[in-house]
Amino acid sequence: MQVITERAKYLQVLEQIAPLAQEAQGDAMVTRVNALTDSVRTGELLVPIIGGFSSGKSTLLNTLIGRQLLPTAILPETALAAELRYGELEHIDAFNGQELVHSFELNQFEEINQSSDKYTHLKIYLNCSLLRDLEPAILVDMPGFESQVDLHNKAINYYLDKGALYIGLISCQEGTVTSSMMRQLEKIDGYGCPFHIFVSKTDLRPQNEVSAVVDEIKAQLESLFFGQDIIVGSVNSKSVEQVNALLANIDCNDLFRNKFLASIKQVGEAVSSELKMQASVLEQTEQEKIDQAIRSMNSALSELDKKQKSLSLNLDAQFNLSRLQKDVVDRVESDLRAHEDQIISLAIAGNMEGAQATFTDIVHASVVSALNGKLEEIDQKIFEQYQAVVGSIDQSLKQNCFSSVDFCGQVSQLVRTDLNLSQLLVKDPNSNSCLAKDLSATVLMGLTFLSNLTGPLKLIISGIITLLNNILPGILSKFFAKMNEESIRAQASEMLENAFIPQVLNSLRPQVLSLLTQEVRNKIEVVSKSFAQVVKEKQAAMNAIVEQRKSESAEQQAKAAELKQAAAQIDNLLQTI
Repeated sequence: MQVITERAKYLQVLEQIAPLAQEAQGDAMVTRVNALTDSVRTGELLVPIIGGFSSGKSTLLNTLIGRQLLPTAILPETALAAELRYGELEHIDAFNGQELVHSFELNQFEEINQSSDKYTHLKIYLNCSLLRDLEPAILVDMPGFESQVDLHNKAINYYLDKGALYIGLISCQEGTVTSSMMRQLEKIDGYGCPFHIFVSKTDLRPQNEVSAVVDEIKAQLESLFFGQDIIVGSVNSKSVEQVNALLANIDCNDLFRNKFLASIKQVGEAVSSELKMQASVLEQTEQEKIDQAIRSMNSALSELDKKQKSLSLNLDAQFNLSRLQKDVVDRVESDLRAHEDQIISLAIAGNMEGAQATFTDIVHASVVSALNGKLEEIDQKIFEQYQAVVGSIDQSLKQNCFSSVDFCGQVSQLVRTDLNLSQLLVKDPNSNSCLAKDLSATVLMGLTFLSNLTGPLKLIISGIITLLNNILPGILSKFFAKMNEESIRAQASEMLENAFIPQVLNSLRPQVLSLLTQEVRNKIEVVSKSFAQVVKEKQAAMNAIVEQRKSESAEQQAKAAELKQAAAQIDNLLQTI
């Protein structure tokens, strides 16, 4: 197991912040700290291995673990994603999302295959030194691109934004980056995930041809991902040194730092800000000014509710959703037409399943590309609208007891903290136990924000894929029936251009607008509630201090100094990481 020194450091910092969080805002702030601590403690780094069928993924993994365990002739319709984990007690756990459905012995792959539609992924526990040494990095054997549509989409949607690093295999016999691989890499890159590429089965071609293939693939990828230095290695069933070298050189501390450091600093800064705000209230000697501050917060809550109703009245005009819908559909149409030859070849060959998988994959990649950055812009616009509402009461608060505190900045920072913490938790499949058991109702709304703001692409893609799964079989069956009668490529091309693609686009167009509208409406509702929740938390903390002042007026200055000292302690602590 690789020692993650950053983990111990971060846990130590969070353990010191936790008791100060109780001072800052009671259970609500403690819940945030505990949720992040749980995620840091259990955080893993998933390394999915992707490629087409017969690209050598299972063969590579069997060679790496030193045993012929994973089936290499598994059928596309039964393929499942499989995490390879270290465990002295060897077995297989089958999951559907976060739920453990069934456990199997290692020799029960056939039984797993027969009910594979019930699962999203497997966890295979092996007493293997390589897997033990890799921890907390976890290898994941992904279904081939040609796998049954539902299984493939389940695996991609479950793992796409959870991978710390992706390894892609391209068979040397293919000699080029296939359109399927290119689409997967575009999606992975769109989610900000790094990847490395290896040419597999290099023992099946002469060395000079292998070198030419490696150079060609590297050139293709560097042209697509302009400005990136793409690593392309080579492997075969007997030689996996380059993959071993990559795995050995994974800097888990660096990956861990990228994953957690920003959230830890945000949570720490939020606690520090709360302590400073409460110290300001304690130092305020005029009760009327505190009462006015509380009334201003009530006014903010009313204005937040009005803002939600106002934004929800005409989403299209305010966020230009029709334009975004057109961009998505135009991109889908362009990409479908660019891959006409591939679709026609599948049709002439009678491969309806492959045609549906290809169509779905093209649409998936197209939507990711078309929406890349656009949903984040909408997020920011919504956030700024609510930030302005809170900012409108800032002047009133500054005139009263918050002259030295940026109330609007504090509220906005805390909402952002919840959003970023939520992103982190949803991307860590082992952190959900904390969400399920320990989160207070006060913070749960902020953290469930993630299902709307951190996974918008997943939600929209899921809706589009559901639509495609409903409409494609009927449209394809007519197309394939025609191909069986007249398998002439020119006629197939005309039919694809004039009938098939227009039917898909006509069905897709209203669905895209509906999904975008639903997504933005969800964002507005949850942002509004999140801002309101944070204001209520601050209001409750202020009321608690007011009550404390009544019984401990002589000690309030000492308490203010204590809170300031705690805030300074956190500020200094954050400087150490």
